[in-house]
Amino acid sequence: QLFAMDGTTLRTHDNVENREHFGAQLYSSGAIASYPQVRGVTLTALPTHIVHSAAFGPYGINEMQYAKQLIADVPDESLTVFDRGFLSAEILCALTQHGMDRHFIIPAKSNTRWEVVEGDDNDCIVRMRVSPQARAKCVELPEFWEARAITIPDRQARKRVLLTSLSDRRRYKPS
Repeated sequence: QLFAMDGTTLRTHDNVENREHFGAQLYSSGAIASYPQVRGVTLTALPTHIVHSAAFGPYGINEMQYAKQLIADVPDESLTVFDRGFLSAEILCALTQHGMDRHFIIPAKSNTRWEVVEGDDNDCIVRMRVSPQARAKCVELPEFWEARAITIPDRQARKRVLLTSLSDRRRYKPS
């Protein structure tokens, strides 16, 4: 099964209750958005575009908090595509460690640091340190976690790195 997890922001009816509960974006100029805004994250089945699960709430809460709520809803034997904003050891380790045969694929951020455990520049297993701050918030996180790093060209022929839990390089070819 193929899924995607992504965040969104929605406007909602402008009334006192919604403004108090959901809040709104504060712009750098000091202005506040004209409508209350709801922040949310959805887990969507990619083949059908049907929303499998959703978590939402006040605009001031980071999308990562809503994504954590959805990890338990990811079905076994699935691959979930994330955007780079969800690159978090807590989210990705929880996805793969709970359930059966649950995998992820996510673009690496330009500042993501790792050491190569095995493989070459285009397809390797990498080891990343979990930050002390993340481990303090989630004590079950390991000091290090591993993923597979695959380098691919994008549409403009720029090299992009995808991180995935599909670590069997013989079974899962990068192309």
